[in-house]
Amino acid sequence: MAKNLANRLNLRWWIGLFALAVLGLLLFFVGPLFTPVIPVEVAVVERGNLQVVIEEEGKTRLPDVVTLRMPFSGHLLPIELREGDRVYKDQVLVEIDPRDVQLAYEIAAAEVSRLENLLAENSDVMLEKLLWQLAAHFARSVEKAELAAAKQVEASRAKAAYAEAFLRRMENLYAQKAATEEERDKAQLQFVEFQTEYATSQLLHAMTAALKTAVDFTPLLVERYIEERSWEEKRLQAELAAAKARLAQAELDRSRLQIRSPVEGVILSRYTSGATFLPAGTPLLEVGNLDELEVEVDLLTTEAVRLRQGMSAQISFGTGESFSGNEVSSSLPEAPVVAAKVSRIYPAGFTKISSLGVEEERVKVILRPDPKDLLRLREHYSIGVGFSARVRILIAEKTSVLLIPSPAVTRDPDNRPVVWQVVKGRVYPRPVVLGTRGHYHVEIVEGLQPGDLVVWMPSADLKPAQPVRIERQLTVSPITIPETQSQTQNN
Repeated sequence: MAKNLANRLNLRWWIGLFALAVLGLLLFFVGPLFTPVIPVEVAVVERGNLQVVIEEEGKTRLPDVVTLRMPFSGHLLPIELREGDRVYKDQVLVEIDPRDVQLAYEIAAAEVSRLENLLAENSDVMLEKLLWQLAAHFARSVEKAELAAAKQVEASRAKAAYAEAFLRRMENLYAQKAATEEERDKAQLQFVEFQTEYATSQLLHAMTAALKTAVDFTPLLVERYIEERSWEEKRLQAELAAAKARLAQAELDRSRLQIRSPVEGVILSRYTSGATFLPAGTPLLEVGNLDELEVEVDLLTTEAVRLRQGMSAQISFGTGESFSGNEVSSSLPEAPVVAAKVSRIYPAGFTKISSLGVEEERVKVILRPDPKDLLRLREHYSIGVGFSARVRILIAEKTSVLLIPSPAVTRDPDNRPVVWQVVKGRVYPRPVVLGTRGHYHVEIVEGLQPGDLVVWMPSADLKPAQPVRIERQLTVSPITIPETQSQTQNN
């Protein structure tokens, strides 16, 4: 009984095991018929040249932009030029109303003429010098007259003393009856006359002395007047210098009534249409030569350290993705591209806040497009100052290496690089060893062979041995940055 029960249990176990085996075989051979097929895009692994580049957004600029300003305050005439108009060197771009300037010139000229006449009159001191000579000569004459008057006083005083003594003797003789009354009267008359003469000579001497004192000051007064005329001449000369400066400014303003273009180029900006009064220094027009167009880009300093002047680059304008070098970009609008060179790397960096709010250390780099490429570009496209551009600077290059698109590389849970290879309609993860990484492609050192198919941008739904359907097959053809003509000639 117990033995029969054991046999039945063994039989059931073997039947169950057989059923599981049959179910496994059915799942293995029939299961794929019910597994969903995922459509994928694949890329063919090929050998090619890999370029290591720095790519960044920039904008166009001009190395030299001429801003024309009001040279002086005045009334501006209407400006007919508009933004984009072509101008030539020495072409008249702006005109200023000449009436105010002409009036200022005439006023300054009249003031200069008036001051020159006053200065000529003031500098003529011949009359003053003659007056000084006459005063000096008259002073010497008065001095002699004063000496003569002094001698006359001495003489008249002596005569008066003699007449007084003679009168006393005659009065004594008359008292003694030794002289007649007539003789006494004559002596008395002589005394009065000599006294009067003495008083007159004293008065004359005092007058000549006073006249001498007054005359002695006359040459000093004339000299002082001549000195004042000298100071007046200096003042007039200073006023004349200021008037001549105003006249020179007016002449300069007359020569600047027409503002000419210092360079050949186009009108970049027009700040006013004219027909108004503007102060000196007001900006009017901006002129630049678009043939000298260049691109300014702010690069991370960690990337810019690898740059050198003369490195090759490409500049892309417009909307489409121009650097991918594959069929993905074929449906986007074509963007104009020109070859360029790194012309200048600024020595000082700066801090810039990114769109994510992160502080970044960046430095300005200037790229100069190839002149012929730029000329052809401007013939077919409207490229100006301040336009957005995308630059691609070549840092290094490898030739004949195995390449796959960068989006084909993913990471396994251990963070090792893997690709999903398509083999006979199924995908399998393949570990790979990566080499140099470019912007759009990466070098495969080990793990794939030329001609292998890898999934472009594999999704998270892929599983090993997953059936897939190839919707489109892409080829790896990275875009290259060609040498400019100048570099080719140098080589």
